[in-house]
Amino acid sequence: MSRLSTRARRRLCVYAAALVAMLAIPAQAAAAPHPSSGINTPTCRPSAEHPRPVVLVHGTWANPAKTWEKLAPALRDQGFCVYTISYGKRQSASPQNLLDLFGGNSIRQSARTLGSFVDTVRKETGARQVDIVGHSQGDHMGMTSDPRAVAMVLDALDPSYATTHRTPCP
Repeated sequence: MSRLSTRARRRLCVYAAALVAMLAIPAQAAAAPHPSSGINTPTCRPSAEHPRPVVLVHGTWANPAKTWEKLAPALRDQGFCVYTISYGKRQSASPQNLLDLFGGNSIRQSARTLGSFVDTVRKETGARQVDIVGHSQGDHMGMTSDPRAVAMVLDALDPSYATTHRTPCP
């Protein structure tokens, strides 16, 4: 498993701390940002300084547009390849998520959706692994992800804690 440098881990922790300071309970809104925003851009290639794409994963009944409206552009402007996912919408004929809100489907189904999304990001960018910044349920789903595909999971609610599947943030 590759190791994230102390400098890069601290930088992600600083971004997460800034996010916590700005975070409000997000309202339902549009889907993920358009690729022209530099976020969710299939042609993004990770740099030597930031070799892993960052996948931002919203929480229950939230959405990426509102949850990550400050952090996503900040990471992009620092040179990271940034991806957000809209997950957890109700599947047709499903008794799950009757309110049809983002992040409201079963965690098992949402985790599968995240796993497929991570595989797509890895394929598009050529990266062996991604880093995940999760909010609430998004953090939980990141922690249950495949450690071969995910190098680090950062909890946006507790920026003092990040893990390379069990290694705390400096």
